[in-house]
Amino acid sequence: MSTTNEEKIALKFVDYINKQDIDGLVSLLSKGVTMIGYEGKIETGRKLIKEGFQGYFLDFPEYKIHVSKVARSRDDIAIIGKTTGSHIAPEIEAKETVIWIAKIEDNLVIEWRIFSDMDHLDR
Repeated sequence: MSTTNEEKIALKFVDYINKQDIDGLVSLLSKGVTMIGYEGKIETGRKLIKEGFQGYFLDFPEYKIHVSKVARSRDDIAIIGKTTGSHIAPEIEAKETVIWIAKIEDNLVIEWRIFSDMDHLDR
């Protein structure tokens, strides 16, 4: 199965996150982009999301997404993997599986949603 354009965009977005390339990240965001964190917090708009990533990268300069699998449903891309260097304790991070859902429209990320299989209340 060949990689779709939507998958390439989602994976490029992950690459920009891993490089902490703010300009690259913003270049892939739609004007009205929405980000939904695993705790349900919703942020909308390029400016807020840009500021959020900038702050996160300052606080967690070693943050990386490690992709183990990519799945798709039309224009929605699921990225399954793990993180390192995040705000999560390393012993929990090592056990956690994270799913990022990227909704792609007109070659831009219109939604970035994060799911986790761990109980985040114990962190």
